[in-house]
Amino acid sequence: MRSTVRQSKLVRILIILCALLFPTLRPASPVSSMTGPATSGLTSLELITQVEGPVNAVAVVEPYAYIGVGPRLVILDMTRPDNPRRIGLSAPILRDRAGIGDVHVAGNYAYVAAGIGGMAIFDISQPYLPTQVASDETEAWMVSVTGQLLFVTQGGKLRIWNVADPTHPQVESEINTPNMGYDDFTDVTAAGNYVYVTQTGAF
Repeated sequence: MRSTVRQSKLVRILIILCALLFPTLRPASPVSSMTGPATSGLTSLELITQVEGPVNAVAVVEPYAYIGVGPRLVILDMTRPDNPRRIGLSAPILRDRAGIGDVHVAGNYAYVAAGIGGMAIFDISQPYLPTQVASDETEAWMVSVTGQLLFVTQGGKLRIWNVADPTHPQVESEINTPNMGYDDFTDVTAAGNYVYVTQTGAF
């Protein structure tokens, strides 16, 4: 009889200990289906705001710095380098997973590469209101401008644009990646009559 009482007390003690150790345990809820009316609005999702984001590109033309913050071009007043002040913020590049990865500034325009989001050109004549004036949806990774020519690494190609009118860029020519076992052009710089590119290897 005493053995039974002791066992009963032991069980109660174990139950109390379990309750103390795991106070938030709850019975598992049934898994709801991901189909049906609950998901009917997913195709109409819309970006209504974006706060900051990854910074992967910067170009400086004093007194301003132009940086890619997620899918937006941000302009900073660098009059005091120890206290940069954001003065301009563009609308986001609204394409799948667009993220600005390179910026080149020439005159009143900023040329940006946004990865698989493509290439875009912004009018920065009013630093407080950078405005997109042209774009191309072909993936773009790096950009460089010299004179009236814009060089863009796009996929396995180096594409050359005529930007005499940056609001209406025209493709002049393109060069396919040589068959050297490499994936893509990863950087580009134009100087004089030459353009210099780097490639990443496929190993």
